Parts: sequence; C-alpha cells; structure tokens
Amino acid sequence: MKSLNRQKYQFHANSGMQRKILSLILICVSFSLSGWIQIPNKRAIRVGVYENAPKIFTADDGSITGFWPDLIREMAKQEDWEIIWVTGTWEECLARLENNEIDMLPDVGWTEERAAKYSFSNETVLVSWARVYVPKGSDIETILDLEGKKVAGLAGSLNFDGPEGIKQLSQKFDVQSTFIAKSSYQEVFQALELKEVDAGVTNKDFGDLNEQNYDIERTPIVIQPTRLQFAFTKGAELSPYLIKSIDTNVKALKSDPDSMYYKAQDHYLGGSSVTGLIEIIPPWMNNLLLAGGGIILFLLAVSVTSGIQVRRQTAKLSASETRHRALLENIPDMIFRVSGEGQFLDYHSTVENSLYIKPQDFLGKTVSDILPPDLAQSMMEKARLALESGEIQLFEYQLTLDDGIHDFEARYTASGKDEVIAIIRDISARKKAEKDLRESQQRYQTLALASPVGIFHADNSGKTTYVNPTWCQMAGISADEALGLGWLKAVHPEDRAMIETNWIKNTQAQSPSGADYRFIHPDGSIVWVVGQAVPEKNAEGEVIGYVGTITDITERKQTEKALQRAIVSERAALAETKTIHSANLALSHSLDLDEILELLLDHLSQIVPYDHAAVMLLDNNNQLTVYAMRGYTIRSDTLPIGNLRFDASINPVVESVIENSRCLSVDDTRQYPDWKYPFGIPSGISWMGVPLIAGGQVLGLYSLNKTSPGFFTKEYQELAETIAAQAAIAIQNAKLHKELQAYASDLEQRVSDRTAELAKRVSEVENLNTSMVKLMEDLQSALEKAESADRLKSAFLATMSHELRTPLNSIIGFSGILLQKMVGPLSDEQEKQLKMVQDSARHLLELINDVLDISKIEADQLVISCEPFDMQTAIQKSIDKIRPMAEKKGLAFTSDISPQIGEISADRRRVEQILLNLLNNAVKFTEQGEVHLECQIENDRVVTRVKDTGIGIKAEDFSTLFKPFRQINTGISRQYEGTGLGLSICKRLVELMGGEIWAESEPGIGSTFTFTLPV
Repeated sequence: MKSLNRQKYQFHANSGMQRKILSLILICVSFSLSGWIQIPNKRAIRVGVYENAPKIFTADDGSITGFWPDLIREMAKQEDWEIIWVTGTWEECLARLENNEIDMLPDVGWTEERAAKYSFSNETVLVSWARVYVPKGSDIETILDLEGKKVAGLAGSLNFDGPEGIKQLSQKFDVQSTFIAKSSYQEVFQALELKEVDAGVTNKDFGDLNEQNYDIERTPIVIQPTRLQFAFTKGAELSPYLIKSIDTNVKALKSDPDSMYYKAQDHYLGGSSVTGLIEIIPPWMNNLLLAGGGIILFLLAVSVTSGIQVRRQTAKLSASETRHRALLENIPDMIFRVSGEGQFLDYHSTVENSLYIKPQDFLGKTVSDILPPDLAQSMMEKARLALESGEIQLFEYQLTLDDGIHDFEARYTASGKDEVIAIIRDISARKKAEKDLRESQQRYQTLALASPVGIFHADNSGKTTYVNPTWCQMAGISADEALGLGWLKAVHPEDRAMIETNWIKNTQAQSPSGADYRFIHPDGSIVWVVGQAVPEKNAEGEVIGYVGTITDITERKQTEKALQRAIVSERAALAETKTIHSANLALSHSLDLDEILELLLDHLSQIVPYDHAAVMLLDNNNQLTVYAMRGYTIRSDTLPIGNLRFDASINPVVESVIENSRCLSVDDTRQYPDWKYPFGIPSGISWMGVPLIAGGQVLGLYSLNKTSPGFFTKEYQELAETIAAQAAIAIQNAKLHKELQAYASDLEQRVSDRTAELAKRVSEVENLNTSMVKLMEDLQSALEKAESADRLKSAFLATMSHELRTPLNSIIGFSGILLQKMVGPLSDEQEKQLKMVQDSARHLLELINDVLDISKIEADQLVISCEPFDMQTAIQKSIDKIRPMAEKKGLAFTSDISPQIGEISADRRRVEQILLNLLNNAVKFTEQGEVHLECQIENDRVVTRVKDTGIGIKAEDFSTLFKPFRQINTGISRQYEGTGLGLSICKRLVELMGGEIWAESEPGIGSTFTFTLPV
C-alpha cells in the first residue's frame, strides 16, 4: 500500500510540472486566438440548492455557499453564466430537476436508477461515503446491532434509500429496523442528540464538519463510496451544452493544483477528496509540446518553483492517505491483494476479524501455502476468471476455526493485469439466519399440513398461491385447481358471485375479510365453511399478501336448520291449536247452518290449505247434497247449491268414507281406477274426504282438493278430523234448530209428540255438550304436551351445549400450550394465528355458556344458591374486568357506590354475571363518552344502575329487549356481535333471585339498565 502511495506521489509531482508547462502554452495560444473568440450572450442557469453543509448550504447572511457553489461560480465566470439559485429540500430539488424547473443539481450520486431519470456529467467531481452515527454511550458497532432500532436518514438520499443504502444493507443482513426519513442532515443529528432515534446516517463531509457540535459519536459502520457529479434534466435542450461545458471546466480545474477546485476543498472539506487525480495526457498535446519546444529554455526559469509544488502535493497526498486509511479501518471486511500466481501482496483487517492464522502471516505466501488444497484451487480459479473477464467473481466457502465452523463470502475484482483484490466477509450470522428461516418455514409447513383447519395464502392481488390438504378436503378440489382464482369454481353457485365480489373488494381495500359460504363437491355433497383472511405485511407495513383459514361449520349449520325447523313446527302447532280452538268456539256459538258451514271452510283453510272444498250432507235417501262450496266455478246453466247431488255408490272411495266413518285420501285421482268426481265437476289432483260424525251417526262429509299430487299427508288428515268433530256437532245442532223452528209453526197439533222428541233431543244435546267438554279437555292435554315438548327442547340444548364445551376447552388448552412455546418456538405469524384460534374458541365458549344458561332456565334446571357475600367486592371485580375494554375504546369509566352497600344474600356468581353482561353491553354499544355504574340502597333493596352514552334504543324495540335470541341490530351487515341471550339471561336470573330489571333509553343519547336485589 505504501509503495502504491509513493508511485502516486511521484506521478503527481511530475504531472504538476507538466501542467505548469501546458498552462503557459495555453496562455500563449489563448492570447494569439483572442481576436477570434466571440463573447456569447449571458445565459441564465437555474441551480438547485439544498442544505448539506459544508458542501452546499445557506449562510447566515442568506447567501449560497459551500464547495459546490464556489465551484459553480468559478465555472460561471468562465462561461459567462448568470446563476439563479433555487432552494428547497433534497426531494424537492430532485422533483424540480425531473420536471425541468431547474437546469442542474450539484452533489448527486450516480446510480442506474437515477441515470434513467436524469442526465449526468461525465467527470466525477468528488467521491464520498456515508457513516452511521449514534448517541454517545450507545453499544451499536455493526449492522447487526441495528436490529429493532430506529434509524434516521435524509429522505431520497443514496445512503438512506439508494441501492446500497442503509435500508438495503439492513435487508441483506435480515436486520429489522424502523427507518425515519428526515428533510435535512441537521434534523438527523438533532434527532440523535434528543435520542428520538437510535442511529442516523449522514455523508462523511457533513459528519466531519458537524459531529463535534452534537452529543453524538461515529460508529465503524460505513456505507460504500459514491461518485458525486452534476445532474441535469433528461432530454432538456440546455442539458447537452451544460454537460459539455461542465466536463471541460472540471477537467481544467482538476488539472491545476492552484485552482478554485482545490482551494474550495481545502476550505470546506479539509483537503482533497478522492477524485482520481491521475490524468492521462491526450495525444494532441504531444504535438503541442513539440511545437512549444522553442520556449523550453524560458520555462527552465520556473523550475525553481517545482520544489514548492512537490511539497504541496506531498502534503495533499499525505492527507488523502490518512483519509483513505480511516475509511479502510472502518470497513469490517478483510481485504487482500493477491497476485495472478496466488501470492498475498497486501492485506487489511480489523481487530475483530480473525482466521485460523493471523492475516499478516499471509504476506509473502501463496494461497496454496495457507488454505486447504480444495479451497485454494477454487480461489485461484475465481481469481483467474476475474482477471480474464474483468467482472466481479463471488465465492462462498466454509472454514473450521477455534470457535467452530464459519461461512465466508469472497469477492474477487481485477486490479490491473496481474493482480486481484479479494474482499472476504464472514457471513456466518447471515447463513445461520437463513437456516433458521428455512427451519421456521418447515415448521409452519408441517403445522399447515397437520392443521384441522383449512389454510390458504394469496398474493397482494388476491390470487391464491397455497392451500393445505385440509383446505382441499373441505373444498373438494386439488391444490393445483385452487391456485389463482380457480378455488371459486368449488364454491356453491348461489354463493359464488357474493364471495367473489367481497373478496375482490377486500383485497383492493387491503382489509380483513370473512364470510359463511358453501362448497359443493363433485358428488353433490355440500360443506358449509366460515372463511377468514387478514393482510400479510412486510417490515415497512406494505401488504404483500393474505393469510386465511376456512373452518367446517356444516354440523353447526345442520343443527341450526334443525332447530329452526323445530321452532317453525312448534309455532305451526301452536297456531293450529289456536285455530282449532277458535273454530270450536265459533262453531259452538252458532245455530245457523249456512254460517256454520262458512265458518268450517274458513277455519279449515287456515290449517289445511286446500284449493277446492265442498260440504255434502246425507239426505234420507242416502244421497249426498252439496250445502257449501269453495274454489269451484259454477256455470249459470249448472244447478245451484242445494240442488247439487251426488250418489256415493258411484265412487268407491267416497262410499268407503261414509260406510267406515273414517277419513280417506287419494294422492293422484288421475291414477285411480274408476274415479268419479263428486257432483260431476272435475277439480284438483289430490283428494281427501273427511266424515262428519255426531252421536255415532255420519251426517255427511267434506271433500277437499289440491291441484298438486300427494298433498294431503297424515298430519293434514288428523287436523281435518279434529275440526270435523266439532263441526258435526254444530251441524247437527243447526239442523235440529232448523227443525225446531219448522215444528214451532205446527206446535199446537204436535205438541205432545214433539215434547217427547224434544226431551230426547235435549238429552242428546247434553251428551253432545259432554263430548264437547271432553274434547276441550283433550285440547288442554295437547297444549300441555306442546309445552312439555318446549321444555324437552330446552333440555336438549342444555345437553348439547355441555357436550360442545368439552372439545372447546381442549382447543383452548392445547393452543395455550403452543403459545407458551412448551413444544418449540413459534414465528410471529404462527403466534398471531394461534392467538386468533384461542380468542375465537373462548368467544364460542362464552356463546355456548349463554345458550347453556338460557336452556337450563327454560328447562327449570338452573339452581340459584343463596349465601352472604360482599356486594362492593363483586362490583369492583366486575369493573376491573371491563375497564380495559373501555380504555381501549377511549371511554371514560366511572362509578358511584354508596358506603351503605355491604353484605347481601344472593348467588354471588350470578350477580357478577349480570354485572358483567350489563357493563359489557354498555362498552360495546358506546363509541364515545363514558360508562357509569352506581349502586345505592333504596327501600330496603340494592339498586344498581349501568348508564352509557351509546347508541340508545328505539321505543319500538323495547318489546323484544329482554327476549332470547333477539337483537336490535340484526342482519348480515349488523355492526355488533352477540347472540341476543345476555339480557334475557340477566332478566331471568334477577327474577329468580327475587329482583326486577328494566331499561330506560333515548336513541343517540344513551341507555340506563337498572336491576334490584333484596338486601
């Protein structure tokens, strides 16, 4: 290294004399040509300025100063430019340059990305690098120490956002840091001094000038050097002229040791930067030197000054060597100069770097002398390729050192025709991190394969990239078929449009999604699932994909449908019972035959929805006569009702109904042999005949038709027979009443005969009434059976809820074991997913407990204990559980508990359950404001009120407030979760403990729930 410096010094000393000679020749030539040069018009050049002392900044007097402004002013004199300074931040200057709002921007580092946006001068003006600074006393020494730290830098700068900036370096080393962009380097140092950040990146020139003014210190972390040039608007008309002019001026200034270029460096930067001082003399200059040979004797007079120039260059080279040595000392890698034959010529190594022998012991030896044969051969092959191709050669290998096996990365770069520079970096930490990542991914893959839940992953556009086997089993398609948007074809056609629309909407909004939907398998079987997906983000918070799960809820859906059918059946049975009861009352209160028949057909249609109906009564000739009809269209030429007759013997089914006194039905009259329509009017396909029997005598029948086949089931037959019994009694009473009215006109002649007949009829009426009473008793018994069925339903729910809790407790327990990392470490994403599983299981367990409570209450299985406990303690315990929820939503939580509140006798656990339910509802339905709890003694009762400033309750919703499975906010788009059981359970518990509960509310203002308990 020292020999290289000596050669460089000798060259500069000689080149300095040559530049003096050339300068004098150029002066002479310029005088002779001065008459030919025309003075151009003054050009206005817009130059971008941002604060980056000492290279470019605004002085206290408002003037623009620094190394670059001085250089620009010097060139402006030569080119006769008028400089217009345009100030702004670094990012503003770059934007203005791209939009042609300024003509050029100094102090810009060249990169391929920037070269695509801007034009650059060809001459490198300075070479700079960046350094990481930290607050004094910090233990940050390497890039790995930035893990989890806050790092500040200049927004848009190469050392911060560039391809080799601190962000990219951290990413290469898999170091997760938080990066904070600042608008100037002063802000970076201020943030460091105030300890708002843990580290900051600035260029070395700003740091050298300003680090002593702040309570900070530099670290060994150095960002690689960057060439600094002038940048211009790409494609602008002025840019080619400026590039040519600036390149010419910079070359001339760099070739003159006394120029403004070096004076500005000495003044602002404390010495010359790395600029590539070695210049190659163009060929045309040799001819010019020959032409000026005549004045060589004159130039010898100035040789005395060469000693002065040598000393000046020596001082500059010494300062440059010091700076380069400082730069090398801050590079953590090992650097070797190796000849083409494999001999180690020079080295650089920091103290902490070590091999199995000291680096200085490499000098003078060959690669084969130091390294194992296989490794030495591979390294020489890479060195040979670097020399032949001129490109960097990368090579990774392992060495066993005292503390174990280390991984190294070697970069070979040609340095001349027969020499390479080898940069050796210990990448053991990176390799270990990569191995740990692979193992973590393998564990995740194993978990996904073994998971009982369907797991899928999608990219940031919403297209599926992975599904686990459980997902395939639920969806009924293969993993390959599911990729992209192929999974949609497995979704049930009725759900597909909704799911596709919601999925696209949520992925475009980059928000979580969830829905219940169905998969349909190739065999036609249906699987209900609940799907959930959340965005996956990188360290910068950008969405890079989506992770989701599907859970099979087919059994739950089937249970819900069965329960719904049971509820519908129960309601239908209750409605039918009410209809029959209403029909019986109506029929028993009328003695008008026409009215009775109309009432019969009206009530019958409510429980047996027929299309056509006719009531036919037997006459003395055993012929059926139509007395009432519904649904038939009678033509004007057809006999009216009362004259329509039908001989039952022509239809065997009708005849069997009368002879056997039992209800019969025909599923399809078209398929029945010898079917004859009663009274000759075709109607319907399904037919049912129900006999009207009173006192053991068949009075007739009513005929029902339906246009669809197989309609009249056994249940319909039983319902029709139930109402027929009372109808027959009413018909008989009406006929008797009609007969009595007829007989009354001839009462005098037949009074004696009719008295006996009347007595007989009265007896029969009494018997009929007795039958009616028995029928009412039967109805009451049926009602009691219905209520018993309701209790059995509640008992069933209680049993099922208990059975469901057992697997849920297992899920919660096993997920807790995994989260405690008792079976191995978890990644952040795994831990997050397991917490979601545990939270969901706990939520479902709470819902089941609610169902269990309401079921026990309805089945009269809930036992309320009564024992003394401290009410104040119970209240405070409930408040402590709910307060974190209120604080999370930013709600104020206050309480006012009377000192008189003390010990009461009740079920402590149920009292706490009521308090938690009311407080939880208050927090859930309140978005801003406060929740307030107060407890007082009023009239020998403990009165507790829970007040909130939430959404309130409409007046029309109070009627369903305390009913089970009712919620004010319902529907698939409802905002608030819950089953609607909480308030119903509270009401039943309060009443079981001898208290009362009620609510007061005003929409938009808030609600107050109050309950009382005996002292």
